[in-house]
Amino acid sequence: MTAQTRKILEEFFEVGEMSSKKFKNSSLLNILKEHKIVTINQVGKTRSMVKLLDKKYFIDFLKVEFSVDITQTWSQVVEDSSLESGLKEALIAKPIEIRTKSYQEIVQNIVMRRDFIQKGMTNRQISAILFWGLSKELDSRKDIVHILEGNSPEVMLNVCSASHDFSEILFIENYDTYVDYISKKKLKDTLIVYSAGFSTSALRIREKDGCSLHYSNQDKLDMSSRHRFESWLYKESQEPINISFFGDFDFAGVSILSALRKIFPSITMHKKAYDSMLEEVTNGNAHSPEMASKEHQKDPHKINDSYCDDVLLPAMREHGFYDQEGVVFF
Repeated sequence: MTAQTRKILEEFFEVGEMSSKKFKNSSLLNILKEHKIVTINQVGKTRSMVKLLDKKYFIDFLKVEFSVDITQTWSQVVEDSSLESGLKEALIAKPIEIRTKSYQEIVQNIVMRRDFIQKGMTNRQISAILFWGLSKELDSRKDIVHILEGNSPEVMLNVCSASHDFSEILFIENYDTYVDYISKKKLKDTLIVYSAGFSTSALRIREKDGCSLHYSNQDKLDMSSRHRFESWLYKESQEPINISFFGDFDFAGVSILSALRKIFPSITMHKKAYDSMLEEVTNGNAHSPEMASKEHQKDPHKINDSYCDDVLLPAMREHGFYDQEGVVFF
């Protein structure tokens, strides 16, 4: 039984009646009807309601047929487990949701796999071991990773400058665009950093033991300029350097900028790049979120940047998105 089906059954148990459209599993609904646990009543021409007839029979039937106790909440399942108290407390604070898996299955797997976790493992290693090879389930659960004595992976930055010195720094979201710009050497006075999507939102980017720098073999920085960049990055110097971000013309790109601003307060959208994409979308060359499976991207609404809030975000909502790879040069 999937976690989604379980949730629907839990809700149905509580309210006693709901629309048949909520039951995605029609075969289960038919089984419940055959056992006279529910009735299905037509309401109007297109709507029908499912009514629970016997709560006790319903509970017992699910226990026997599916080994599911819908009266057990996430906190109860965790509390009844043999996990240590600190881990229980962290888990109870926020359920771990995995499609197709029940709460019992999730907690049981943590119990069974707990001893495979070793000190110093990354959050994604821990997640993959605990959750059927799924590596991203603990990306936002630092509390659990900390209890399991795990570590966040080191942030890696790719860095390149077309000249021995630089006057500004540009963070680029996507690797293809980074490679294109450093190979064509279009930005002579700009140090370009490949920011690898959301990885640069980690505060560790400004700590020497949390960030690893990889200079391209095309990089022209001399030792003095590399030291200048690293001193600025690791906050050893207070030099005011212009810093900007160039990512996709979509909500996710804006969210990356918002995350970067928590680490680099002065960072802005690279206006020439975004002006170019803005022109494309207003001329009808945008793609809808659905075309690129981006419909689940959340609208940031406002990030307190006038160019982004007043110009770019309204254009995204009205016209759609555009990937940065479409900008060949500024």
